[in-house]
Amino acid sequence: MIRFVYSAILSAVLFSAAVTAEEAKELQTRVGIMDPEVNGGSAQLVSASVDALKKSFTAMGGYDVKTQHDIEEGFANIKQKFPKTCREPGCVAAIGEALSYNRMVFGTVDKGDKTYGVRFTLVDVETRAVVDHAEVEGDPGMPLENVIDAAVKRLHGQPLDSISKNYHVYYGREVHNKRELVVTDAVCLGAGAALSIANYAVKTGAHVAGINADYSGMKNDKLSGINAGADEIAMFARPGSMGECYVAASDDAYGIFFNPAGLSWVAGPEAAIGYQYLPGRGADQAGVSTTALSFVDKASRNVGFGNGIFYSGDHEGLYYEMYFVSGISYKINKLLPFMRPISVGADIKIMDSRTGGTSTGLDAVGGTSIGLNCDAGLKTELSDKICYALMFKNIPIYQRWENQSTGYSYVENQPTELIMGGTFQVNYATFLICEGYIPLYSDQPWKFAGGAERVFGSVFAIRAGAKREVRTDASWKLTAGVGLTVSRITFDASYQYNTLQSMAHVLNCTFRCRF
Repeated sequence: MIRFVYSAILSAVLFSAAVTAEEAKELQTRVGIMDPEVNGGSAQLVSASVDALKKSFTAMGGYDVKTQHDIEEGFANIKQKFPKTCREPGCVAAIGEALSYNRMVFGTVDKGDKTYGVRFTLVDVETRAVVDHAEVEGDPGMPLENVIDAAVKRLHGQPLDSISKNYHVYYGREVHNKRELVVTDAVCLGAGAALSIANYAVKTGAHVAGINADYSGMKNDKLSGINAGADEIAMFARPGSMGECYVAASDDAYGIFFNPAGLSWVAGPEAAIGYQYLPGRGADQAGVSTTALSFVDKASRNVGFGNGIFYSGDHEGLYYEMYFVSGISYKINKLLPFMRPISVGADIKIMDSRTGGTSTGLDAVGGTSIGLNCDAGLKTELSDKICYALMFKNIPIYQRWENQSTGYSYVENQPTELIMGGTFQVNYATFLICEGYIPLYSDQPWKFAGGAERVFGSVFAIRAGAKREVRTDASWKLTAGVGLTVSRITFDASYQYNTLQSMAHVLNCTFRCRF
């Protein structure tokens, strides 16, 4: 009888313990760990990273940790295809939702010569919101396991300084592309200089006798004039679809024509090609086509560079402008302990223009120009979601025109413009951008512009924007566009409507490739 009582008590205790353990497991937060993307490593580095993540999350307590192996098995059980290329908060949250997880983790691991740098994002599945980011680099010699453990603690709100002095914010892997910077800049500027000098030397129109125009007034002209250069065209479709704003974004291959300070923010090598069509107004006006090519990359962790070629001309071959642009930017990641990264940048533009045909009539004035110009800008983070930038555009250096119908040559500089702008990353899917043109001369108008972008599943994007000068008779430029990203290729298209019907229907399409 006593033995029976003891057996019953023991069975009850064991059953109670089992139930308690099962209830405790149900109360745990189920977190799924995606295999990190690695640079400078192999499959062994992925495995080691996953093991370290699992160990650190388990040590935090309260977690039921699942690896990508478990996740893929779960998708096989529910007979769904696992999206292996998913590396975006909304997509990762959808994976967790399919398996009833509470949180998901994804990111990258970079292996340097003597250091490890990691970037991880923790996502809440129910709200699909980013809980926190962790960007951590260890001192030389620090083991990967320790660096990942510091990152997991950072994801749970612990400042790096409180964890250890051996860890600091990770600003990207080391890059050694200084030779590429020198070569590409030399090729771009050299080709631009050679072509511009050759075109300037070729005469396009004969001197017309009897023309004695008086240009003396031009020497004393104090007005800034209207910048009608082709570089006023918003090349590339993503900026063009968001009100022609991009001075505060400019961290990709599109940015070389908008703000050189953004070049040091690029993630890696990118190239872009774009085509824009501006139809003429009526049968008597020829349309204008614009083509642009660009390439950007990192020269080092803090230095970015880029090169671009820009051509714009009418369909009858009466006029064209061509720009060769080379820019460089330096980012200061930690100027002062309380300051976020700030970058400065500048570019050089070699300009070549031609107007007129081979006719010698008075209605076919021929001319060529050659010029050298530059832009200078600044960009900084104000918070995790807000960026600010400013740029001085067309800092005048030199542009020389030769009117070949009159034999008169003169220097004409484009007016300098000051542009300020900002971006606000509302969440991983919604992006807002705005900018304003601040007059530097009494006859320059104020301008303002803004745009928005909404991304769906990191694949499809829709955009809209508007731009206008601040005066009563000014027109509105209303813009819209779409974007489609497949793997490392992005296709963007935009449309612009001008309410005054002058060059009203502007179409733009671009391709951007990340290497």
